[in-house]
Amino acid sequence: MVSSLAAECYQFDRFRDDVSLYNTLVSIVQRLQRSLEIENPVSAGVWLTGREENRNQVARLKAQLELIVPKLNILFEPNCTVEKARGAWDWVFNHQYWGEVREEALAASVREDVEAPQIYQLRIRCELARGGEHGEIYGQYRTAQYPLPKGVGLKFTVAATNVPQPYEIAWHIQNSGDEASAAGQLTWDRYNQAECWTSTKYKGLHRMTCEIRRHGAVVAKAHHVVRVRGMWR
Repeated sequence: MVSSLAAECYQFDRFRDDVSLYNTLVSIVQRLQRSLEIENPVSAGVWLTGREENRNQVARLKAQLELIVPKLNILFEPNCTVEKARGAWDWVFNHQYWGEVREEALAASVREDVEAPQIYQLRIRCELARGGEHGEIYGQYRTAQYPLPKGVGLKFTVAATNVPQPYEIAWHIQNSGDEASAAGQLTWDRYNQAECWTSTKYKGLHRMTCEIRRHGAVVAKAHHVVRVRGMWR
């Protein structure tokens, strides 16, 4: 939802990226003050805010931006220094709200995608393995069920689909959190594999997307979110 708002409200500045970002934030606030509804940019008539949970998230985003944006007014004051400007931006980007938004958005995106029409149906299974990848299977894990410790193997397979053969399978992972970012593992892909192994290596939320393609077109898609806790929990 945040990316859809950013695309809709983006304000270009040919000289300064920080001015572009500030003006985009202001534009988003003004847009949300007019309406909290957000339409799916790739599926006309499908609303990302169709659920009360998502509408509440957008309302919370609006309230936080109304709090944050005024903190940046110092950028346009005559006595603004580099240190003051950096301090203002640091306050904005280090605000704990954004970490919460990333986790909420990733978990909610599973439900948002379900609302979009699909030609065929697809369900994927996530199984847990001891000792990491290709270990002994000991259970199944429902999407976003509970936080898992690090070091657990994850085996993803297609549990059921009505897509007729022949077709191709693609697996896409989207990781969140500073650990995955530092390791350069925020996203990766695997193709033409009946199963996809990974593990709970980085704390945060991790979304596995499975796509089935026929004749080059995606005809079915399913998602599975895994929650991974840090070592201290």
